[in-house]
Amino acid sequence: DFDDADWDSGYSPLGCGDDDIATVIEFGPNEKRKHITSYFRAEFEVTEDLGETDSLASLRCDDGAIIYLNGKEVIRYNMPVGDVDYRDLSLEMISDQGESIFISYSIDSKDIKRGRNVLAAEVHQRAGNSSGLIFDFIFNSDDGFHLGERFIPTSKTSRKHFTNEDQEVASSRVPTT
Repeated sequence: DFDDADWDSGYSPLGCGDDDIATVIEFGPNEKRKHITSYFRAEFEVTEDLGETDSLASLRCDDGAIIYLNGKEVIRYNMPVGDVDYRDLSLEMISDQGESIFISYSIDSKDIKRGRNVLAAEVHQRAGNSSGLIFDFIFNSDDGFHLGERFIPTSKTSRKHFTNEDQEVASSRVPTT
């Protein structure tokens, strides 16, 4: 049980340096050497087993991300294969129109359990002087289970949050070195 009680929270999209950010996150103490990685998490409750249905997740991020559901990696976007830590850069820089595109992924609903579930993400930049960071996530299940229009947290400043009928539930933090 990870304690994110001291993390800030907010609505998505989360990030910095772009006009369409709902919650601005801290990029670090030096504008020329920003944090490479920001961490986000959100908890949600499921009252019944979802069975053998698929869930659809849509991710929009600048530059790369790894998404975990209950500790299991379920999405890897624009990140190298293998172990990754907070110092690792994304594979490519995402810019301009690429920052506004949602990429859809199918997630096996058997990874969602009855009771408490945790969605966590790490978002990586291509460079320490990147102009911005965006993290936005939408999560739906074929059987009607819906985690709000936008589900996700923020960086070095986050607590819990996902938008679901004006309910906040996501979290985020950047590593300290």
